[in-house]
Amino acid sequence: MNRVATIAYDEVIETNGVKVPFVPGIITPPIEKPMRNNRYEGGECNALRELLEPGDRVLELGAGVGLLSTVAATSEGVRKVVAVEANPDMIPLIRETHSLNGVENVTLLNGVVAPEAGDPLEFYLRADFWASSMERHFAAPIWMTFKQARELGGHVRKGEKGSPVVYANTLTRTETDENTGEEIDQTIPFMKGYTVFNVEQVEGLPDHFYAWRHTSAKHRRTS
Repeated sequence: MNRVATIAYDEVIETNGVKVPFVPGIITPPIEKPMRNNRYEGGECNALRELLEPGDRVLELGAGVGLLSTVAATSEGVRKVVAVEANPDMIPLIRETHSLNGVENVTLLNGVVAPEAGDPLEFYLRADFWASSMERHFAAPIWMTFKQARELGGHVRKGEKGSPVVYANTLTRTETDENTGEEIDQTIPFMKGYTVFNVEQVEGLPDHFYAWRHTSAKHRRTS
């Protein structure tokens, strides 16, 4: 068994001419199958090989498993390759992909690219690495107000931001017509705004509110 940093693997997949360590916990079935069939990022690999020229410099945002940065780095005459990957779990695998293919001329950075320097940004990791992003998606389909959470014995975690929702409906009111004296049912539309929190943002609720946890993706704060 080969071991580098925190990854362990028993098999190497060769896809599009690049050797990639097969780590089942990272290379999940939706990625494994096209990778074994040379379809995973096949178009991008072919385009890189056709377009890159001696002296080119390459910046890759979202390095994945290190496939495209390896293709770029092994293209004749490419001056420099910089690969940026926000998911810290991918960094050891990318380095091992580079190592398996004899690549030493890639600068690999763990982080996200922003227009200017600032506070750390949230990056959310998901079970399939390609679905990870800076957009927060909640696994649980249950939302509640701050008051509802307290009534259920829970509390919103400090620092969590609520999401605005608008409830729209109609109500029926019986009124008396001033001219005829008849009672008339009037339909009145209304809207009411609330701030709600997903149960992932709430602690201390009864256990059944957290049934989503066995399938939810992890998320982590990276800079």
